Formats: sequence, C-alpha cells, structure tokens
Amino acid sequence: MSVATSGRQYSALDITTREFWSRPFAIRDEVFAQLRAAAGLTWHPPLPSLFPMEEAGFWALTRRADIVYVSQHPELFTSTRGVALDPMPAEVQRIATFFLTMDPPEHTVYRRLISAAFTPRNIRRISSVSCSPACGESSSVNPRIYKAISSTESSTCRGSSGKAAAPALV
Repeated sequence: MSVATSGRQYSALDITTREFWSRPFAIRDEVFAQLRAAAGLTWHPPLPSLFPMEEAGFWALTRRADIVYVSQHPELFTSTRGVALDPMPAEVQRIATFFLTMDPPEHTVYRRLISAAFTPRNIRRISSVSCSPACGESSSVNPRIYKAISSTESSTCRGSSGKAAAPALV
C-alpha cells in the first residue's frame, strides 16, 4: 500500500522519519532489502526540514544497477540541486558537500584531484600516521585512552605491541 500525492504514490515502506533512522541496523537493513525487491524506484515523502522549503519528495535508488545508471547519465540526472536527504537549499548543500553537488565535467576534474590522494600507497601512509598515537607509539597518548582503544578488536592498525587499536577513537 502507498499514499497518493501529486499523482505519485509514496512507498508504504517509510524511510523518512527520525524514528526509522533510530531503529537498529538489522531492522533498517530489512526495509532496504524490501525496497530493493520492489519493482522500480520508490517515491518517498520529504524529511522534515529546518529550512522553509516545498519539497514533493524523493526517489530512492536502492539497487546497484539503478545507482550505476544514474551515475553514468548526467544528461538525465543531476546532483546540482542537492544530495542530502534533509531538504535544504542547494546553495547550503554546495557549501557543505563541495564536489558532490557537481555534475560532469566539473565534478570529474575535482574527483580526479581528490582521488589521487587515495591510492593504496597514500592510504598506508595516512593509516600509519593516524594509527601511531592510537597504537601506543607516542608517549603523549593518555594511558587510559590507550587501554580503551587497544582492547578494541575491530581495528585496522596494530602497534609495536601487536595489540589492535582503533584509531577512530583517538
């Protein structure tokens, strides 16, 4: 079942409420699995906004093939009007999201510049620098913080002690 509005039917699977996004991941994941199983794209009501805006709603692209298609057809789809779920003026989004609100060819120029920084070699270098304090390789790390992060098992870096650490916690 869906709700009619402006000639379109809102999806019965509502992903627009704060209540939905506060649910456990497993429940949200099941809803997105149902959306992916539905035929076609799904239309959703706009989220509440802090800005005075008239927003009819948005299409949810939940399947990889749909996302790829949209990404490869900037002549049909645009990001310049905003990319955030929370309705806000495109000008505000441009400030906050920079090149995400651009379409090719402008987006392509910035994407090439930015992606050059994320080669495997650079990621290893960045990771070693950001992991050093978290892994206890710096005497300036508070011992209580080191103890908390070194006991974390879902880590991507290891200190000289071989213990796992979570750099995101530092």
